[in-house]
Amino acid sequence: MARAAGCPFAPPPGVMALANAGPLSRVRIWDGSTPWLITGYEQVRELFSDSRVSVDDRLPGFPHWNAGMLSTVHKRPRSVFTADGEEHTRFRRMLSKPFTFKRVEGLRPTIQQITDDHIDAMLAGPKPADLVAALALPVPSLVISQLLGVPYEDAGMFQHHASVGLARYATGEDTVKGAMSLHKYLARLVEARMDSTLGEKEDAVSDLAERVRAGELSVKEAAQLGTGLLIAGHETTANMIGLGVLALLEHPEQAAILRDAEDPKVVANAVEELLRYLSIIQTGQRRVALEDIHIAGETIRAGEGIIIDLAPANWDPRAFTEPDRLYLHRSGPTGMWHSGTAGISAWASSWPARNCRSSTERCCGASPPSRWPSPSKTSRSNTIGSPTGSTNCRSPGDHFRRSEWRLHDVGSNQHNVALPARRLRRTEESPRTRRGYRPRPARRDGGVLRRQPHLAGRGHFLRALPG
Repeated sequence: MARAAGCPFAPPPGVMALANAGPLSRVRIWDGSTPWLITGYEQVRELFSDSRVSVDDRLPGFPHWNAGMLSTVHKRPRSVFTADGEEHTRFRRMLSKPFTFKRVEGLRPTIQQITDDHIDAMLAGPKPADLVAALALPVPSLVISQLLGVPYEDAGMFQHHASVGLARYATGEDTVKGAMSLHKYLARLVEARMDSTLGEKEDAVSDLAERVRAGELSVKEAAQLGTGLLIAGHETTANMIGLGVLALLEHPEQAAILRDAEDPKVVANAVEELLRYLSIIQTGQRRVALEDIHIAGETIRAGEGIIIDLAPANWDPRAFTEPDRLYLHRSGPTGMWHSGTAGISAWASSWPARNCRSSTERCCGASPPSRWPSPSKTSRSNTIGSPTGSTNCRSPGDHFRRSEWRLHDVGSNQHNVALPARRLRRTEESPRTRRGYRPRPARRDGGVLRRQPHLAGRGHFLRALPG
């Protein structure tokens, strides 16, 4: 559905019109079927936790994204993303070890180094820099590769096949080709880890290989789980980076809150608000009713399809005051940004939240000018491809040092964002200031890079926001 030209963050007007008319609507999709579209915040929360709602895409009535996904449904091994009940619990147990707090926190130094390396490369490269190509895509790809234990030199192949295989309007042939290429690679990698003499390794593929050796998983199931994690693990973060940068730059008063925050709770709340405002997943979460469900004055019959749309739910005026406003001090209910396993997989919320918190603010400063053209002139919708379709965000990167940015532990969208570059004044080192840096006077049309001493020891985050 087409988006309004004036705001690249808003859900499509047609969807919002349906949402304003009521939290449930019947819609017609590509195959002529008429599933329920759920757009109300409370109704979305209720259905995400309802055991009468199934994610099993083999069931009659399931509203598939396209003909390609339907044609391959019985060829794909089951996984945590398409299983209910005991089967889902079994798969979830297989994935518990890679997503422990200790394992994820242990990646912090690696994330730091990956980020620094790409910032250096971006600053040393051509100006203006392409934020998505230089930072937003490669950093999450590297991080999820580290988590899984996948060599980063294969990340390009993953990106290509994931984009092709998951495109909303992909043909059956493209869907099969993309999914099978990823699956075969992960299967070979799992088998290699099973035969490895390198000793115990702390990564998800090695954990899955251990489960296969113990007879708890087949190689095909392990490969399917790894493929799903790989695809879901970095696209959403990359999209959050690009759109998060644009959202903060379009709201300089909110950017100032994040830039000046010294309380981690303020930053964490800001991230939740960004996730609500942007809605990482906008392709609609697909489900099917197992029993009759009475909700919001309507009855969803057993066997009827359900599409849960997070974007209008996160802009529901019944749940949020001024939902179309980005307000980083917002209190009350938080937005929903979950992956396809939202509400039923505790582990699924651990990694994306931590990864988004680490990425959003790191990239806020990658595009720090204080003046930008109208979004209607710099953004265009792209609803085909990744979960949210963010593929381009041009960012200035000239004449400021990476050492002037600090790491901050904080928490994409269907838009193709092309932004112009500006030159910023950088801060100067000064022995007379406790912070170690003294801002040079900012021009009326410029920004100021600010030192964040309270974040020392937590690495480098991009903190170059408008002054």
